[in-house]
Amino acid sequence: MSYKEDGGFAFPVPAGGNAEQGNFHMQEYGVSVRDYFACAAMQGMASVAVVFSPEFIANQAYAMADAMLLERDEGYKP
Repeated sequence: MSYKEDGGFAFPVPAGGNAEQGNFHMQEYGVSVRDYFACAAMQGMASVAVVFSPEFIANQAYAMADAMLLERDEGYKP
């Protein structure tokens, strides 16, 4: 999955350098933005009294995450 498809890394950390001198680098690893969005959506679905199968929750959580990434890329359009 490419950077654009998964939103990149959710929590990139500074690797070092000096931002004012233009040599500041971000060390990117860990959970993707897509995974982070899916996790948040999954928590919401798991918090209701209705019982869903794990497969349904996972499928819907990633569908919501993909929709959020798409909306984020397209921006607000009234």
